[in-house]
Amino acid sequence: MRIPLEAELTEPVHVNVASLGARGFSHVIVDAGRHSKAIVIIDHTGAGELASNVEIVVGDGAELRVVSIQQGDHESIHLGQHDALVGRDAKLHHVVVTLAARSSGSAPTSGTPGLAATRSCSGCTRRVGSAPREPAVRRPRGRAVQEQT
Repeated sequence: MRIPLEAELTEPVHVNVASLGARGFSHVIVDAGRHSKAIVIIDHTGAGELASNVEIVVGDGAELRVVSIQQGDHESIHLGQHDALVGRDAKLHHVVVTLAARSSGSAPTSGTPGLAATRSCSGCTRRVGSAPREPAVRRPRGRAVQEQT
């Protein structure tokens, strides 16, 4: 999905990736154009086994919030890879939430941010019948800011 240059979306964009009980693969690309502003919610639902790849590109000066939710049933398996490239003076806030999956893992990574770029990443995992626990994702701590030298 592409967010046009300089667009400021007032409502979140919802992307639903539904697994229909079998083994499946998905590849979602979120491309936020230069100086755009948006919220994107990627909702993985259903039963079965799903391997997903999410690529996030944040153009120069853009602000993007991405929320990835894994809501499979108690027997579902979800494995995900999230990659992000953040442009100059851009901001990305990336959240990964996993609910009710038998096995789940997401690995967010990012390329070298542009000058004065900011990226924050967080996650939460809760399985059926269990208490909340530390995220099952690798994530950078705090803000990643690259200063101009």
